[in-house]
Amino acid sequence: MEVPGLCKIKVVPKATPSIKSGKLAMEIPCSQKLIQTQRYSIGKSLIENPYLSKWNDEP
Repeated sequence: MEVPGLCKIKVVPKATPSIKSGKLAMEIPCSQKLIQTQRYSIGKSLIENPYLSKWNDEP
């Protein structure tokens, strides 16, 4: 996930039963919206990642 602009994110451990196991609660004090980017699985090649593919094109 990306947070546009300057923002402090505090990651805290699971505190309430409403949070599923393995999840984290994130507090975003500056009221910015989170933008969820496309996730890539671990087995995918870096060439398929649009952020890293520019380094793969260089000789």
